[in-house]
Amino acid sequence: MKSLTRIGVLVTATLGLLVGHIQAQSISLSTASVSMPFATTDFNSSTGAAQITKSSAHSFTVTAKNNVSWTVSVKTQTSTFSFLASSGDSNPNKPASDLALREPFLSLTWIPLTATNQVLTRGSGSSGALPMDYRLNANLANDPPGTYSIAVVYTVTSP
Repeated sequence: MKSLTRIGVLVTATLGLLVGHIQAQSISLSTASVSMPFATTDFNSSTGAAQITKSSAHSFTVTAKNNVSWTVSVKTQTSTFSFLASSGDSNPNKPASDLALREPFLSLTWIPLTATNQVLTRGSGSSGALPMDYRLNANLANDPPGTYSIAVVYTVTSP
């Protein structure tokens, strides 16, 4: 089993906006990046597996005219994390699906991320701040020590 010197993820959130006919909408985030470092103690000594969760990592707010329906979708910009090795390892092409998210007030179901849009939530009018939880899976057998980064894209649309 490889020894862990550092493994971490930087999630950079970006925004997309597809505006329907005449309705004005916007989406904003409370922070543009989320850091999720692993500690050596996070990993199972037998299997090398680890899973960390960052609750309320950031929140987003949808602003729309009264009674205007909207959908927030989420995807990653790429299908794999970018990788900066800390000890000369080659890129393991860690899949985006190792990162999952949920909006805990609306659903307890985790959405594994991919490069394809997935519906995160729906609503109408302005939303108020909706917190986001992130969950990251790692395994020392597959994920060498280093820094992993991926951009997450939130898009709001209206019918």
